[in-house]
Formats: sequence, structure tokens, C-alpha cells
Amino acid sequence: MSLVETYFELPHTVGVEFVMLGTDFVVDLDGLQLTIRFPRSEKTRNWPLLVPPALVNVFDDDGLSSLLTKVEWGMENGLERDGPESRTAWVSALGLAVEAPDGSEQEAANRLLETMDDFWPVVCDWIEVLNRQVHSGQGKALLLGPHHPVWVKDGDAVKRIYRRSEVPIEVPQAPGADAPFAVAKDTFQAMLGHAKSGPPPLEWLLIRDARLAHHAGSRRLAVIDAGTAAELAIVKMARDEVAGIPDKFVDLLFNKYQALNGTSQLLKKLGGAALPEDLGNRLMKPRNGAAHRGAIPTAEESRAALEAAMEIVDSAYPLTAYQGPTC
Repeated sequence: MSLVETYFELPHTVGVEFVMLGTDFVVDLDGLQLTIRFPRSEKTRNWPLLVPPALVNVFDDDGLSSLLTKVEWGMENGLERDGPESRTAWVSALGLAVEAPDGSEQEAANRLLETMDDFWPVVCDWIEVLNRQVHSGQGKALLLGPHHPVWVKDGDAVKRIYRRSEVPIEVPQAPGADAPFAVAKDTFQAMLGHAKSGPPPLEWLLIRDARLAHHAGSRRLAVIDAGTAAELAIVKMARDEVAGIPDKFVDLLFNKYQALNGTSQLLKKLGGAALPEDLGNRLMKPRNGAAHRGAIPTAEESRAALEAAMEIVDSAYPLTAYQGPTC
């Protein structure tokens, strides 16, 4: 077996707990055993900049590993006198590794890079939802381009191979994240498991979008997305209350109680989960003004609407349920 390794410069900086540094995470992606290696903290002359993870092949690359010194791996955040438990770090790049049968290194390299193109944006979805980190808009772009190097140990020599791609695709580099709190080891391991199955629930993705819009100053869009997230979550909770009733009667019921105000009344009548106090002023009023009159809420109104919607969505899909082990 050959060890295939490369590095991955993240499209968005990720805030993590200090103890994440130097840690390896393994995730099985349809039979591809992918190891994700976090950079390390080391007291060098460039401290508090992070240093590469303990890659194996790269450092035997006859000097070519000097490329890694040009990669921005991240930076520690905090004072040196602070203990590891209270410090955080911004991570800008990761190491990646897979094992490949001898002779199939190119195939493994291609699959590794193609897999990350699809997998990492979903991991970012979970980071944004579970840790409330705000990233700029990101599409399913080619994150690791056709000239990205991958190292393979071939006998006693280390060689570099590249992704085979006929069309070079430019990848826009987004600014770093605005991180309310850092990612923990257990949470990141859980995120990898969730990302294998897909993105977070739509309601949480809408909350993520509302948070992004709020931070960007697009407050009208923020309250509309927050209201949509809340309405979908309320409908989900109301449908849970009438589970087992024939669909035709359920449809008649929901046809009578529509939109955010109607579904809120229905959930209350059904004895479902309690909704936030003063929901009308906090969420319904600014949402309706933005959607129907083009009104732009104040920053305080946008924040209040977002917080109310978050409470509702968390009742339907508690985030604590996604933070534990998945496999």
C-alpha cells in the first residue's frame, strides 16, 4: 500500500479549540478512508503562526516540501500564559491522507481531491450551524485545482502527482470567518459523520443564511430567511402532533392555518412546544414588513428576529442532538 498525502488550503478560516491542533480525524467516505490532519502549534521564530501537520511523504520530497512553508496554516489566538483549555486557533489549511494499493496512486489522488470538493462544503454547513461561524457565500466550486500537488511514496523515492482535469477552474478565495465560538474535537468528529449523510436540516441552513445576511448588513433578507426557517420548523412540530391522523384530514387542517401566524396558532391549539414570548413583535412584524412592504428592519430588530427563529428551530431540531458521536 502507498500513502497518498496533500494539503488543503481552506476557502474559509475555521476557529477551533487549541486542543484540536495536531489531531488526526478519520472518516470513511464510501470506502475512501480519509485522514484529516490539523496543523500543529510549535514555538518557532514564526510563533504564533501554526506549522504543518506531521505529514510523512511530503518531508521526504527531496526539498520540494519547502512548498509547505508558503502555505498559511493558521494562527494561535490567545496569550501564551493562557492554558490550552482557554485558548483557540484559526486554522487556514489541513493535511489530507489516504492509502492506495500499489499502482493505483493516481486514481486515489483524483478521488481524494474530487471527494473533498463535495464533502468539505457540507462540513462547512455543519460548522456554520453547530458553531455559528459566519462564512461568506460558498458554492460547490472546485476547491482543489488541477495543479494541486499530491505526494506518493514510490519505493524509496517520493514523487509528486497532480489532479487530472481537462478544464482549469479558478477558485475565488473568501475572507476568513467571524467565529462566535471554536470547534471542539468531539463536535468536529460528529460533523464529519453528519456530513457523510448530507447537510443540516433546511431550517438550520436558513438560520445560517439569515445570520450571514445579518452580518453583511442585509437585514431585510435576514428577517425573511429567519421567518421562513421558523415557519417550516413550526409546521414540522405541528405535523408531529398529528402524526397518525389520515393525510386528508391533516391537509384540511393546515389549509385553514397558514403562514407564520396561522401555523403558530395551530401549534398552540395542538398543545405543541411553547414558542418564544412576544413572537409577533420579535419576528412576525419585521418579517411581514420586509416581505410585503420592502421595509428594512433595524440591526436590533434583525438580531431579535434571528434569535426568536433560532429558538423555534432548536425546538424542532435540537442542536444538542447533532453534537454527539455519529458512528
